[in-house]
Amino acid sequence: MKAWLDCHARVKREDSDQWYLDLANDLLPLISQSCIYRDATERSQQHVALILSLYLEDCVADEGTGGSLPTGITIAMGVTYLFIR
Repeated sequence: MKAWLDCHARVKREDSDQWYLDLANDLLPLISQSCIYRDATERSQQHVALILSLYLEDCVADEGTGGSLPTGITIAMGVTYLFIR
């Protein structure tokens, strides 16, 4: 959670933080098995999982400012696929 909060430059948790952190943790085994990150350090793999979760969070947040949530999720999942294939 500390790394997640550090990315947001805050110390107080928000309601959605745990969901995105759980997503990052769920992505981690897929990333570690991917051809791109198989030989990367564990820290690098964790960093990628965190970035992908942050990206999805940003896509969801943009929905409230005129972006499209389905489009944002589609883009985030497409980016995720590129990292884990």
